[in-house]
Amino acid sequence: MKLDSMERQPIGAYYAPILKMCLVFLIISSLFGILAKNFYVFIAFAFLFFCIGVGEAIYLKLDYNNYRYSISQEKVTIERGIFSKDTIATLFNLVKDVNVNEPILLRAFGLAKIQFSDSLGYLEIVLSKEDAISLQNMITAKMSVNRVGIMDQKTG
Repeated sequence: MKLDSMERQPIGAYYAPILKMCLVFLIISSLFGILAKNFYVFIAFAFLFFCIGVGEAIYLKLDYNNYRYSISQEKVTIERGIFSKDTIATLFNLVKDVNVNEPILLRAFGLAKIQFSDSLGYLEIVLSKEDAISLQNMITAKMSVNRVGIMDQKTG
């Protein structure tokens, strides 16, 4: 994990949703084929879901190419957007909660999803499992230092 440089998410963050989408479309088109008991209806639904899947894959690729994040000692910054660019920054000392999740498809690529929330919402970044855990530890340490400082101000 490099500090203070804009980076892309690992490529597995792009492939995992596509694999999930393909599995869902395969199951749905198979169910429609079984329910219709007609091969042509099955082919029509399979083609429809294939077209939807291709459109979704194109969107995911564009989203992947236009998503960057930067982690510094004080904050995390995310730049994203296909048509309009949004920049979201969250200071670590304002973070209220940090979670590291490993969905099954990300786990296959050795990745984890880190979510951290502040009073305005939450941010997600897909990182390697080791980087996600080290970032979680860094944010948790900053959260505990901030809370100790607040408690000292209230008692003093």
